[in-house]
Amino acid sequence: MAVTSFATLVCTSTYPDYSGAYSLSFTTAPIAIISMVLIVGFIWILCKMGLLDRIDERRFALLLAGYTLLAGVAWAVLADVWPDWDSGALFDAGRTFGEQGVHYYEPGRYVERFPYQMTYVMVIHAMSLITSHYYAAMEVLNALFTAWLAYLIAAIAREVFQNRRITNICIVLQFLYLPPIFYTTFAYPNMISLAFAAFAMLCQVKLIRAYEGHRSGGQKLCPKRATYAVGFCLGCAFSYLFKSSMLLALVAMGVVWVVYAVRWLKVTPLIVVLAMAGACALSVMAVNGYVEYKTGISTSRSMPSSAYISMGLDLETTGWYNGFLWSLDNGDETTYDPEAYDAAALAEIRGSIETLLADSAFAAAFFAEKYCSEWCDPTSESLLASNWSHASPGVDVMSERPLIPLVRAVYYGPLHEAIVALLDGMQTLIMGGSLVAVVAGIRARRRTNAQGWPLQIGDMAPLLYAAGLGLFYLVWEAKAQYTLPAYIVLIPFAAAAVSYLIQAVDHLRRPRSESIEEVE
Repeated sequence: MAVTSFATLVCTSTYPDYSGAYSLSFTTAPIAIISMVLIVGFIWILCKMGLLDRIDERRFALLLAGYTLLAGVAWAVLADVWPDWDSGALFDAGRTFGEQGVHYYEPGRYVERFPYQMTYVMVIHAMSLITSHYYAAMEVLNALFTAWLAYLIAAIAREVFQNRRITNICIVLQFLYLPPIFYTTFAYPNMISLAFAAFAMLCQVKLIRAYEGHRSGGQKLCPKRATYAVGFCLGCAFSYLFKSSMLLALVAMGVVWVVYAVRWLKVTPLIVVLAMAGACALSVMAVNGYVEYKTGISTSRSMPSSAYISMGLDLETTGWYNGFLWSLDNGDETTYDPEAYDAAALAEIRGSIETLLADSAFAAAFFAEKYCSEWCDPTSESLLASNWSHASPGVDVMSERPLIPLVRAVYYGPLHEAIVALLDGMQTLIMGGSLVAVVAGIRARRRTNAQGWPLQIGDMAPLLYAAGLGLFYLVWEAKAQYTLPAYIVLIPFAAAAVSYLIQAVDHLRRPRSESIEEVE
């Protein structure tokens, strides 16, 4: 978090022409600082008015969810986009799911290479049976899950910190953090998967709280513990089904359970881990079995992971997509051979590693640029996803569509610059604030009179997940959208840091006589 905080402060990544080619700027630190000051100042005013101490956090969270839903649907309607690139292939595959002789279901083509998308493909298919406007329907579904995710993040803040002000600050920060809303137009399972993962994290925290309260002797064993355990396993299973890369979040939660198994000297946490793994495995087997039955494709011939690492270590594209996933077919996709791709990818990886090891300065520059391009985009590609300046063959170019003045202003001009500036400050505030919260939590754990919530391993799944994303995408194919989940799940910890900062400022601004009276 320290590295990412510094990176987001000194660097900003943007897409000037919406082509997908990023541009790094190292002159935006003053803008990020001003943005952070304005955000914290706004929250400080709300605290001075007493609003964040009085407002019921549950109702405020419901208001946030309603706002997120309405704003997401409104943005989808106003932006008026269509599926292209990956989402275009997904929607075509979903519309034709189960039909015979369809291009996407032939051996070696899209579905056989990427079968882990099939849960979402089947949801698209179900939506296409209900309405001919199934892309718009999936945008609404995106907005619904984004709204649920916003509520869950607030619930996690409430459960972890047990503090109304911190929870309400978390909600305010989510009102200001716009990428999840902009992503409504990108009908892809990112937000759906993250919402289920956040639900699992919330269930985990509640379940650990229930057991810790019982072990301390202060509470009866919570009768809802079985419900929390089932919710945890189902949340993990659905999260993994919709997005296989969410495995990192599952690993983070698994690490928490293993630590508690050692601490408690109990097998119960390990049973939960096994139940989670079993739920994920059974759900994947069920989906893959049904897909093979309906389409006749083999779900065991997916693109090997080495292919994505090969792209992530491509020295020419700084780890971004380079077309490798389709590069060995010689014009005929049906000749696809996963073993050939694996062998070629491993050769590419070895070559990249040899070059990086031979020149340490070049290696440092490569990973620094890749990291900044992934983590320092204030919008996390959320605007790029709905305004591409080039398109797939036969598809209209999004950036050339007619736009009403408000939508055009979001993409171009002063309003766009203001949004980027706001989100630039938000990124640094989220990462830097989370670091401050963790340090304060460690101090509070060691000193009984220190400010902050005592850091507990049971609260750390979001932190471990964010750290895992940072390490994982050093070698995996780079995209700024892949880092968005880290910013979202860390908002509760940033809210805690903002609360601590406001308390510290208020303490310094008190008259000396009041401080003396408190001591006496």
